[in-house]
Amino acid sequence: MLGRADALEFLADDVTLTPILHPQLQIMLQSLPEIERKVITALYLQQSSLRDIALELHMAEGTVKSHLHRARKRLADRFQVEDWLG
Repeated sequence: MLGRADALEFLADDVTLTPILHPQLQIMLQSLPEIERKVITALYLQQSSLRDIALELHMAEGTVKSHLHRARKRLADRFQVEDWLG
């Protein structure tokens, strides 16, 4: 579980984690709308719970899940295009 200060720091500057990611994934994450990028970053890179993300972003857990669903869909679509283009 993140402390409030830690959570605010990663939500304010989620790009600080990108050096550990594959360059193509960095580009794909940066192309997401900001709120979707924050949700993906918080869940997968910071390993925050949906509840913690909802609290930090001041939204319902269901809204976080919706943003997560959209972000996953966008990333999956982009990965398929990347595979197809080679």
